[in-house]
Amino acid sequence: MWNTTGYKRITNDELVTEGKGLLWGFVFDTSVSGDTISIYDGLDASSGKLAFHCMGLTNVPNAVMLPVPVPYENGLYVVLSTNVTDATILFRSLRGNPRVAPSELLETLRALASDGG
Repeated sequence: MWNTTGYKRITNDELVTEGKGLLWGFVFDTSVSGDTISIYDGLDASSGKLAFHCMGLTNVPNAVMLPVPVPYENGLYVVLSTNVTDATILFRSLRGNPRVAPSELLETLRALASDGG
C-alpha cells in the first residue's frame, strides 16, 4: 500500500509514490560535497520529467522545503548519487482521496500564490 500523506525515507533509487500529488520538500545526507539527489515526476528516471536536481554539502542534513507545494502528475521517482546515504521525501498523494479534488487544491494554491498569501 502506498503512503498517501507524510514522508518516506529511502536509501536507494526508488519509486516513492504513484499518481498525482504534492511535493512539500526533501532532506538528504551525503558523505561527499557535491553529490546529488534528483526527483522526477514519473515512474522512473528514463520516462519521468526532472523536477528537482540538488547538490549537497558534506555530513549535514541538506533540507529543501518548498514555499508552495509542487504538484506532480505521475508519481515521484528519486535518484540518489553514489555518496548520498539517505533521503526523506515529504509529499501528499492525491491518488484515491475522495475528500480533496486535485483541481480544487491546485486552484487554491494558485490563488494564494497570486495574491502573495
